[in-house]
Amino acid sequence: MDDSLAVLAIYKYYFKEWKECGFSCSRRIKIANSRIGLFLVNYREKQKPIWGDTLNSHSTIVKDYIKDNSVLVFDKEYKKFGFWKIGTNTIEFMDYTNYSNYNENGYINFTYYNARPLTNGNILLFYKNYLDDSKFLLETENRQLKQFEFSGEYEWLSKCVNWYSHEPEINYVNISSIGGKASCIKKNELTNNFELTVNDIVTDSLSSLNSLQPWRGIGGWYGNYIMDYTRSNRIYKIDTLNFKFDSTYIPMWLLGTKFYKSIGNDPIVIYYSTQDLLGTND
Repeated sequence: MDDSLAVLAIYKYYFKEWKECGFSCSRRIKIANSRIGLFLVNYREKQKPIWGDTLNSHSTIVKDYIKDNSVLVFDKEYKKFGFWKIGTNTIEFMDYTNYSNYNENGYINFTYYNARPLTNGNILLFYKNYLDDSKFLLETENRQLKQFEFSGEYEWLSKCVNWYSHEPEINYVNISSIGGKASCIKKNELTNNFELTVNDIVTDSLSSLNSLQPWRGIGGWYGNYIMDYTRSNRIYKIDTLNFKFDSTYIPMWLLGTKFYKSIGNDPIVIYYSTQDLLGTND
């Protein structure tokens, strides 16, 4: 979230368990209820959470999206979306119209999706692996969900490719918005640099270490912060006023759910467990 604070989301499920017996008995189990939690913590010095709350909800906090101190939440049961602002304990949900080609008889399981802020309040939602390549644009003002297309103001983003093996491939993890402008970080195969590109103009670059491992690259984009896989998941900050990488940011590393102050023989580890957030009796 900033130079010392991070936002953590957690889920807690309550299960209903029973047996069904006929000629034999079988065990049945299903989720009866769930809670989502949002916590603000210091990732440089471990201490008690600065703020936190949980809500009983059928909702999902979409991964990697934070803007204006808020995270994006989808209500899976009623097909609504809203924003949970840090420091508040309510979410104002809104209906949306689905104009995508997704089957209306089901719902999109945003548990598996990542989200990125784009321009004009729009949000890119994507899920990508070897078998699936789904991407949607949520227009928050119109409350419409559409298929995402690289057209119009977003057409240039189709050039934001990285190289995997010998083929260029668009990596949606590297697409976002900073300072209200569409942005991406792409690999320049000739210079072996990662280029910060804003409105189709290269504004800064970051050297890549693992030239022999082209699949290693920018692995996360959280607000104004990115994570570089080629440097053991080192976190970098983007100066959104000058559209440069901020050289004054004190380095941190994120490995899994643990923050590191240094990578070496004796790293200082900052880690928050579920018990640290909720307490030992919850």
